[in-house]
Amino acid sequence: MSTIHKRASQASFWSLTTNISVGLINFLTTAILARLLKPEEFGLIGIAGLVLGIVGIFGKTGLGSALIYKKNPDDIYYSTVFWANSGVGILLAGCTLLLAYPASLFFREPVVFTMLTVLSVSFILPVISCIHSIKLQKEFDYLLIGVGSAITALVSSLCAILTAWYGYGVWSLVIRCLLDPIIYSLWLIAVIRWHPQWVFDFTKFKELFHYSRNLLAQGILNFFSQNIDYLMIGRLFGKQKLGYYKLAYSLPHIPYDEFTKRITAVLFPVLCKVKDDTYALKSGYLRALMYNTAIIMPAMIVFFFLAEPFVKIVYSPKWIVIVPTVKILTFVSILRCLTTFTGSLFCARGRTDIGVKFDLVVCPVTVIALLLCTRYDIEGVAYAILCIMVLSFIILYYIVIRVVDVITLPDILKTLLPGITASVCVYLFLIFTGPVFSLLAQNLFDTAHTIQPFKWMTRFSIFCPDLFNLGLTGIFSCFFIGCIYMFFFKKQLKDFIGFVLQIVR
Repeated sequence: MSTIHKRASQASFWSLTTNISVGLINFLTTAILARLLKPEEFGLIGIAGLVLGIVGIFGKTGLGSALIYKKNPDDIYYSTVFWANSGVGILLAGCTLLLAYPASLFFREPVVFTMLTVLSVSFILPVISCIHSIKLQKEFDYLLIGVGSAITALVSSLCAILTAWYGYGVWSLVIRCLLDPIIYSLWLIAVIRWHPQWVFDFTKFKELFHYSRNLLAQGILNFFSQNIDYLMIGRLFGKQKLGYYKLAYSLPHIPYDEFTKRITAVLFPVLCKVKDDTYALKSGYLRALMYNTAIIMPAMIVFFFLAEPFVKIVYSPKWIVIVPTVKILTFVSILRCLTTFTGSLFCARGRTDIGVKFDLVVCPVTVIALLLCTRYDIEGVAYAILCIMVLSFIILYYIVIRVVDVITLPDILKTLLPGITASVCVYLFLIFTGPVFSLLAQNLFDTAHTIQPFKWMTRFSIFCPDLFNLGLTGIFSCFFIGCIYMFFFKKQLKDFIGFVLQIVR
């Protein structure tokens, strides 16, 4: 177990370090592109991404997860998965070409046809490096994975910014989508020397697919339940509203996409290694859940109060209309962070069927809720998604407690207590102190405006009272959250610091 803990610690360190870097690159890129491009152009790439996602879900066979789950697979297993994924990738590229014209008619956007025709290549490129990625995950080599992701994000982002600067509009986003799989695949091939054998073992394929078939079905259902809002907004409201909603959705989900999902990628192989040790399985899941919620939940509550100045400063005032939607979706992001680890737990226990059954219940409920709420514009859609996430939270933790039979309700409550307590306290703190910080920020701005060395900064649009408000509220909120953990959850804080130091060492 000490070896697994050491490898998991190293994987966690490199995964979080590199993914924080990637998240920062993506965030800055989105902020720059939001100033250079129009909401309609974000809406167009959202439409193209939706079609690609619909086609792509049938390519998420789950065979990679099956290889990670299986102990000591030989090279025939890897070659079999490679050729299976290759066939699927070519098939999906062809399906995208066939759907490009009908999709442009459905969304009433002719340019979508050309975009999808170009982006169809993105299904073929990742296939050549799929096994390389699986091998790195099985070996917990998240340093190479992370470095490749950082290089990919940096190069594709620079190309997207340059093309947007020179007026290529939505094609700057298309170029970014194409460069991501190209650069990352080339990196994996360079660092992992592996090539497939000319063999396809149907028996081994059936063995792996027996495990992964539920993951495929779950992926299909999960995609539709999580993207039906994009489909409805794109069809009913058009590309501008979809552009607003796309950015409003992605902004509060940055911690989920760049932090929680990255932990999940490390957590699943770790839980698979200890799947026969009930105590280690339970301990690993609960620790990951506690650390994640203790960081994400209070941070998102602070962001709820700072959404308006944040959007105005980072994305420019033209995006201010998304603030009410962003605030609603902030709580969606919190609930998603609370539930995302359950999938890794189910798969590690060999219960891939649970996710399918869950999505069979949630997917139709999601469709009905959205149909009822689309009349209230994109804010109504956000409220519908929030209600669905509350329902999902209740059902998933009921399954964890009653079906998986490893974790109890007191375990869950004890794990979530630090994050919930800090979130409630900082929410009350900001309700009473928010107006004070706003007034203080205005006074500081007025004072700085009269000081000679600071006068040149007033030429920039971001130098405004909102910037002072953002800084003051953020700093004092972090200090307040730290005090809550120090005085009321000293043991958990000590364990977390020890865990971080262990990773660093």
